[in-house]
Amino acid sequence: MAAKMTILRARRGFSLLELLAVVAIVGILSATSVGIYAGYARDRRITAAASMVNSVLMTARSQAISANKWYTVVFQFRDPLTGADSPSVWIDEVLANYTQPGPSSDAPFGPTYYRRVTPRVTTPQPLPEGVQLTDIVVGTTNTLTAANGHVAVVFKADGTSDYASVHLLDAASDPVDDSKYTTVKLYSPTAKSKIFPNERK
Repeated sequence: MAAKMTILRARRGFSLLELLAVVAIVGILSATSVGIYAGYARDRRITAAASMVNSVLMTARSQAISANKWYTVVFQFRDPLTGADSPSVWIDEVLANYTQPGPSSDAPFGPTYYRRVTPRVTTPQPLPEGVQLTDIVVGTTNTLTAANGHVAVVFKADGTSDYASVHLLDAASDPVDDSKYTTVKLYSPTAKSKIFPNERK
């Protein structure tokens, strides 16, 4: 009889309290893993966008030197037809030694305007979905935003360039927190670039 009671006790199921504890632990682990994955996905998007921008800048520099011509890297904030956010980047060939400070129908981009020779030498590359091009500093004082529509950064045949600082932000991040930004900085006159994660420089 005692042996039968022992077997019955061994077969007894989990109590309600034990089941609730297991459910709570699974819920906590699931919530934590979802948060970690969301942060990882944001980091991947921003890293991919910064790498793409950096690659286009270096391509423009290389083309300017090898072809002995001037090129601009054009950053688009908004679609000119719809006005919707459409951050993308491409390269134009422009006329060497030709600039003008005011608006121009040839190239209405940024504080300085260049006469395009061959527009869109490279296919426009959209930034990864969910990544915002918040603003670009060209030179030391000109901060350009979506209100400008497009911004152009010039690369000259001698390998020099404008100074530029491109600021990228994940759409789900707090725009007030500078540590959420990634900056791609282009140094003048050397045209060397560097990526600064988690900084707005």
